[in-house]
Amino acid sequence: MEDRGILDVIQGLAAEERWIKDQSAKGTLDPDTGSIRLREVESRLDEMWTTLRRRRALRAAGLDPDEIDLTDPDSKAS
Repeated sequence: MEDRGILDVIQGLAAEERWIKDQSAKGTLDPDTGSIRLREVESRLDEMWTTLRRRRALRAAGLDPDEIDLTDPDSKAS
């Protein structure tokens, strides 16, 4: 996934996170459901930010981030 796609996912997840928090504060969302989904969204946001940072670091090091499996923490450039 390209940086723009990652940023789009981050933006969507951030919007969902705000919506969940807003609905939870209003009491219009089941607390258990909201809490579970919020944890999922926050975890996915962390993953996406980490992926974006890794891509940027690789690019800054002169490497092609598309040639490295960013989902594998042990992945190395060839």
